[in-house]
Amino acid sequence: MESIKKYLKGKYSRRDYYSVLKGFESGENDKDFYGQLEKQWDETDLSQSSDFNKNRAWTNIKQQLFVQDYEFRPVFNIYRFVRNTAAILFVPLLLVTGILYFQSKKTVDSNAWAEISCPSGVRTEFHLPDGSTGFLNSKSKLKYPVEFGKTRNVYLEGEAFFNVVKKNGKKFSVNTPSLKVEVLGTSFNVSAYSDSRDEVITLQTGKVNIFGKNDETLSGLVPGQQFTLYKKGNKFLLKDVKAQNYSSWISGKMIIQDEAFEEVAKRLSRWYDVDIELEGQKLKDFKYYATFESEPLDEVLRLITITAPIQYQEMGRTKAPDGSFTKRKIKFKLDGNRLKNFN
Repeated sequence: MESIKKYLKGKYSRRDYYSVLKGFESGENDKDFYGQLEKQWDETDLSQSSDFNKNRAWTNIKQQLFVQDYEFRPVFNIYRFVRNTAAILFVPLLLVTGILYFQSKKTVDSNAWAEISCPSGVRTEFHLPDGSTGFLNSKSKLKYPVEFGKTRNVYLEGEAFFNVVKKNGKKFSVNTPSLKVEVLGTSFNVSAYSDSRDEVITLQTGKVNIFGKNDETLSGLVPGQQFTLYKKGNKFLLKDVKAQNYSSWISGKMIIQDEAFEEVAKRLSRWYDVDIELEGQKLKDFKYYATFESEPLDEVLRLITITAPIQYQEMGRTKAPDGSFTKRKIKFKLDGNRLKNFN
């Protein structure tokens, strides 16, 4: 396929781009496409090379391979990419494709943006164009320029942990629906889910400044401090915390500290990709403490009933016309008898 040759060389038209993109998205149904790609791989002088970081290259490919021009492909969904190609992925070939792309001398449109979309039940690592890295939590989106210019601005919906590198004094800004977090080089966690009661910034190293919607200065943070914006009333709280606890999700640990059960339910829903229903406002406001580490959902449900006056009921799953089933649905309610004696 001539389009593949042009794509690998970084010299391609819009038609060539869509031809290659269609091949990647077709998955195992287009074996001829992957055969052609493998042939091109064998003909390159990089096919025997091992002088590159395969893990880093693979992560970059998953994030940016399809993001060449904003008009071409404004959003790259990592879940869709993995779903469509995992069955027959020819990893060495994709690695060299990514290397050729990143080494290309082609000028990238300064208006080009990439977006990582992480579905429920999934967490992923990301690498940004300036060398900064981080992790994206379940049901989150991170949007960033394919190349940073004079500024380094990214946009987050959900939760992410950032390791930001210093870059010639250029500030790095994380923009959420309600806040802007500005740093030079530091590591910090940002939780900004649209369905949560608050937005939380927790600093591990370095220093950050936090601004409101209208660029008004709200607070600065030093390591071990946490800033919480309460959306209702637009008030905020600054306190000292053990910062590592708030990024423990990276390693598969969920630490719940004096949280309203309504927020706990949302975390469980995103973490395990289940629907959760709560009965009554009293349960929603109930404060809960727990630490779960890589436990399956059924074990978490059992532990909740042991450690709190809470009961749950598994709701029936229904079958759709296409043969698929709805997600698991769990209904929680307070156990009135146990609540009386609960301290």
